[in-house]
Amino acid sequence: MNSPLRAVRFIKALAVRAVVATALVTATTLPAQLRAQQPVNIPVDRVVAVVGDYPILWSDVLEELSQRRAAGLQVPEDSIAQLTLARSIVDEMVAVEVMVQRARTDTSITVADADLTTTVEQQMKRLRDQFKTDPELLQALKGEASGRSRSIGVG
Repeated sequence: MNSPLRAVRFIKALAVRAVVATALVTATTLPAQLRAQQPVNIPVDRVVAVVGDYPILWSDVLEELSQRRAAGLQVPEDSIAQLTLARSIVDEMVAVEVMVQRARTDTSITVADADLTTTVEQQMKRLRDQFKTDPELLQALKGEASGRSRSIGVG
């Protein structure tokens, strides 16, 4: 009687040892296998041009294209024409950024206070001439500030 019970216990112990050994082997080799896999690269955005240290992103080009489409631009259906349009948008964005960077570094542009005062006074006179009275002008300016008035020209 003692012998069959011993055999069952022995078999159970072997089975437990086999499960533990399998778990240990799996636990030590699985992380190595996972580390060996290459990471999945999902592009979020990409740089299409760099001006100085300023990158122009593909998402910037798509945003500009969307704005133009909203303004009435007919986007071609032909993929080559679409690519040509995208390239022209990139070229324009590069040109604008070049001008912006040049303007930031160019300190030779100066405006005399007298010139500025004269220009502001001329614009104020043109603005006042659009209205019969100063209260009308003030009302228009208040409305313009809150976005509720007719457009007032200053140029």
